[in-house]
Amino acid sequence: MSAVARAALAALGRDLGGVAAPRKRALADPAALAIRWEELALVPGWLRQDEAARDTLARRVAALALADELARSIDGAWLGALAEVAGSAAIDHAIAHADTGLPQCAWVAADALAPLGHAILRRSLAPGLRTILPPASDTPLALTAGEARQLVAAA
Repeated sequence: MSAVARAALAALGRDLGGVAAPRKRALADPAALAIRWEELALVPGWLRQDEAARDTLARRVAALALADELARSIDGAWLGALAEVAGSAAIDHAIAHADTGLPQCAWVAADALAPLGHAILRRSLAPGLRTILPPASDTPLALTAGEARQLVAAA
């Protein structure tokens, strides 16, 4: 690895370690998986964003994971509650991706949308990078890392 590439990865590591307290704790936790140079090269742009931007992305990703359910639903109260949480544009975007072969999750209530999205974002990362994010919620997730990455890319 060239000195320029190593310096760029070191700057990325500093960004990830210095942005938020949960990230600092995760990086300082001796039980946490070590982050390797190769994993730093795989850091997606969204991981460097602030918490609010990651929350928006999480809700959008979760909506995509429900795309097939959304497109088939006639439950206006559920769709309206999801639109309040994720925004109408995110729900419309997800419905437009129904039946496209994207990995799907089971129905969730509107208040579980953000936790589902954060679980998908976390699953999409290399194992060492997962420790940078705040601890995962108890959201069950039957997606592989590759399927999670598909959803994040489509968001």
